[in-house]
Amino acid sequence: MKTPTQILSAVALAITLATLPSCNFLGEDSTASGGTTPPSLELSTVTLSATSVASGSTLTVTTTVLDADSAPVDQADLVLSFALNGGTSSGVFSDTTYVGAGVYQTTFTAMASGTASVVITTISGQVLLSALPSITVIPGSPSATYSTITGTGPVLANASALSTVTITLKDEFQNAVPGVTPTFSATNTSSGNMYLSCSATNASGISTCTFSSSRYEVKTLSILTPVAVTGGTVTFTQPTADLEVPIEMVDYTLSSSAASAILFERSRTSLTPSDYDGTVSYYFEVVGQNTDSVTRSVALVDAFGTTVATASLPSGTTSRRVRTTFSPSGSNNNFRLQLDRTTSNDQLQVQAARMLVNQQNATKTRIYIPLLHRQASDIARTDSATGVDVTTSTTYVTPTSDRYGYWTKNSSAWLNLASGTPWTLEAVLSTSNAAGTASIALYNRNAATIVTASEATVTATTAQQLVSKSFADSAAGFNDTAVFDVRIRSSSVSYTTYVARAGLWVNLNNIVRGEVYYRIDRQRANLATTIFAQGRALLTAVNFSTPAFYFEGTGYNTIASGSGYSLENHGSNEVGNTSTTTVTGSTVTFGTTKARVRSAAFNITNGDRYIGRHIRTAGTSALTNANVVVSFVAD
Repeated sequence: MKTPTQILSAVALAITLATLPSCNFLGEDSTASGGTTPPSLELSTVTLSATSVASGSTLTVTTTVLDADSAPVDQADLVLSFALNGGTSSGVFSDTTYVGAGVYQTTFTAMASGTASVVITTISGQVLLSALPSITVIPGSPSATYSTITGTGPVLANASALSTVTITLKDEFQNAVPGVTPTFSATNTSSGNMYLSCSATNASGISTCTFSSSRYEVKTLSILTPVAVTGGTVTFTQPTADLEVPIEMVDYTLSSSAASAILFERSRTSLTPSDYDGTVSYYFEVVGQNTDSVTRSVALVDAFGTTVATASLPSGTTSRRVRTTFSPSGSNNNFRLQLDRTTSNDQLQVQAARMLVNQQNATKTRIYIPLLHRQASDIARTDSATGVDVTTSTTYVTPTSDRYGYWTKNSSAWLNLASGTPWTLEAVLSTSNAAGTASIALYNRNAATIVTASEATVTATTAQQLVSKSFADSAAGFNDTAVFDVRIRSSSVSYTTYVARAGLWVNLNNIVRGEVYYRIDRQRANLATTIFAQGRALLTAVNFSTPAFYFEGTGYNTIASGSGYSLENHGSNEVGNTSTTTVTGSTVTFGTTKARVRSAAFNITNGDRYIGRHIRTAGTSALTNANVVVSFVAD
């Protein structure tokens, strides 16, 4: 018996012929039929069932042996041998089977892919002189054994920094598989991964992909298609953010009394130190006026009745901004404002008051979005039966529409939300009768429905109460891109519901990005172009990681483009409104339908003071509120 053909590399023809192996015959006896004359090297032919074959697959080599008279040759001692010459394809030939009428068949099993190789065929050691075919071996299907996936790291888990993933596809004979676009995945806790498309594999079988994540963890990579392979890992590291959170406490101007100091329950606002981390500093800021003949103060009072900070306004002050530091205890969770007694009523007024939480290298935070706004010129020195708005309606309403600001949910602006119920509607409510119930809820204006999970109530008391209701991001009616405001109702038309302040909180954990709101102005109506200083804010870009500043307002005019609002830079001034400069790119214009309008991003001068300017060129205007919005991205 002769040995089977072995794998032959493409070599010079002389070497190939010198080493050409032979093939045994299988099947019929070679003397059963056919001529016994010598084979014709010119007339005998070799054909292939295909000219290309995938690695690991087979094709059939058919040799038709004829004599000089074109008669089939069948000889017992006929020896057929095959080898590949030229090119880089390789494979193995099987033993030959005689199938009759001078026809002999051999199976070729492809192995190494490459360029076309000629099938050199010999009969009893002599090379056929007829045209010889060529075989091209192409890569086979990717193999899980030899395909790999790796990624670069460590990478910051900020939803934008990218890991480069390299996928190499090889078949079972380790041939590179080109022209295939794979897909992959990585460990994806809380759906934090964002995948970009992969390239098609190149001639080396390599595809390049990228992905980012908003979740820090060690992620295991896996090829999904065209073959399932679990491979290397990529480490995503926890980002941190620098930011300042303004927490607006006054939706309705506070005013002093000549009778006594007043502790305003309607200013009660939550702040829990455990919601914040990193290096944290707390500030108390007041914008107010004092027409008394002596300095008067505004105190920040904690939940235990302890004054933790005092902002003093000198005599003769008009809309002056004053800031001081304070240190809440870990058990503090809400604060109120107390105004000094003055010589006469209304001499001390607080038009804006903020707690500010400055965080450096933070991984979690809680951000406040004000939603209720009564104009600064409306004042009240009492703390009972007063509110930004009131109603006796038993269905949810906005009785005085221009006091209710619009907010648009944009999920891409908030990463990562804390788990569970990261959103909280907070308000100060009261009812005129202890038998009644006062209610407030977040309202989806697009769907014309209440976010039922947001409904908060006060019952069994007529005192001002701080109420809140936390809800999930997936709460029914809390749709992304929808516009929201708040609405109030009473349990009976016989009772009155009062709302004194309202806003929306959002908790972020493993911070990636967010935005904070400095309220520059509250409700205004049909005013000429005027600069207002009652919401003066200190804007410090260096307090934020990768900040972008925007100006937005909610308003309308009876004539399209008849009014708008802009942000004014007042330099280092803490009082007054003269000699301001309009911030380039900050102006927003209102249409005839009440809407929230946001400017494009603009630049500020770090550390300057900013106030607002109402613009009216025609028609009857109405402003609900104006904010400076600062977006930030962790790094």
